[in-house]
Amino acid sequence: MFYSVIVMADYFTLFLRIFMKLSCVSSSNNSVSSSNQKLPIKNKSPEHSAEIKLSKSKQPQQTDFNCFEENNLNNLISELNELFNYNDDNDKLFPIYMQLWNEIDKSENHRNHVLWEAQANKGKCSDALCVFLVDLSRLIVEESPLYKPEKVKDIRRTELCEEVLRKFVARGVQAEIDSIADMKINSPHWNGNEELKKQESTLSLVSYILGLTTNKKDGAKDRLGIGPIASVIGDMVNNARSFLKLRIDSHQPNIDVLHKITDSYYRCYCEKEKLPNEQLIDNVIKEVRASVSRSNSAAAKGVPSSIDPESSAYRIISKAILDPAISAICQKKVESKTRSNSYRENNGEKKKSTVEIQKEYLMIDETLDLKSSQIYKDVKNYLLSINENLTEDDITSCAKDYYEFFREKLKLNVSSLAQLEYLQLLNSNHNHNHNKNKRNGIVFDR
Repeated sequence: MFYSVIVMADYFTLFLRIFMKLSCVSSSNNSVSSSNQKLPIKNKSPEHSAEIKLSKSKQPQQTDFNCFEENNLNNLISELNELFNYNDDNDKLFPIYMQLWNEIDKSENHRNHVLWEAQANKGKCSDALCVFLVDLSRLIVEESPLYKPEKVKDIRRTELCEEVLRKFVARGVQAEIDSIADMKINSPHWNGNEELKKQESTLSLVSYILGLTTNKKDGAKDRLGIGPIASVIGDMVNNARSFLKLRIDSHQPNIDVLHKITDSYYRCYCEKEKLPNEQLIDNVIKEVRASVSRSNSAAAKGVPSSIDPESSAYRIISKAILDPAISAICQKKVESKTRSNSYRENNGEKKKSTVEIQKEYLMIDETLDLKSSQIYKDVKNYLLSINENLTEDDITSCAKDYYEFFREKLKLNVSSLAQLEYLQLLNSNHNHNHNKNKRNGIVFDR
């Protein structure tokens, strides 16, 4: 009898352990979907943020990271995901920020879990975590009054612009130069340092048009190295390097994650700060890398690059910034006209072909001025939607290059810009002489 009791006790203990383990796994897998498991959020006003003491210890506390701890973290992450809004200052999130930070401070495993979720490309959830990591890291890393919560809104736009400038130069130009060198396909007649300086001048003008700098000549120069937002989060990411190296197949996994976080932060606030969207930034990087590659290929053939930085900048603007938008606008106009009754014969046949309608898009009036064309008007409206501070000269320079790009791309048989300007000059001289003759009482029959 006594032996039977012992055996039953052993079975009960074993069953209890199995039950706890299964419950643990189940709660971990379903933590996000169970609303009744969410942690309550204290109604702490963000105005009292100065009263909250954040831990500044370099080494996290050592708390066991078991499934229950992971469940707590996932509940908080789920709550953050529900409350987070893009292009919002998200002051209401400060209480949950504090709870998340306290969880991160428990151990390296807690920190690594949040960091991994932030870089996991899970849409809004990952973006919300990236914003959290940057904004809370400011309060801990920076001692300057400049980085107090009330000042973040004032400096955010400047910092976002600075991050993009460094992205252009470091992940655009320098990355392509390094790639060419690594593959040992660089020409002996091609100098990477000289190429970097040339592309920095090109990107300065591109960045000026995009509203990222007010200096169109030197705005993108000397931009290698870490940016202001990346520097805030850098220590946390670097401390997780060993963890990241086991999971990311890259020579510099910490740098890759750092880029993901800064890109995500930019994506969350670019619209609010009236900055170009992430797709436009990536388009520019793609074109500038292609430009570096072409320069190296030309040097390998012994052909010096004849394109100066300014011309190169306007062509990048045409291809990467203007063409995706203006081509779509033109296509809509073409489709609208081809469906219109005024563009069809009585039997339903088209009066004009698609090519003829595209030519109309470039058509100018009797003044022979490009500004009278529809393409100029659309370019102007689009550029001002990106950067309202552009001058008429800025817009005209961009429109002239895009006119040439557009007609070459579609192989339209219309006058080149040089021909138009020549005809405009002739027309101007003719009118001048005609007016002069009229003043002298001389009138020629036409």
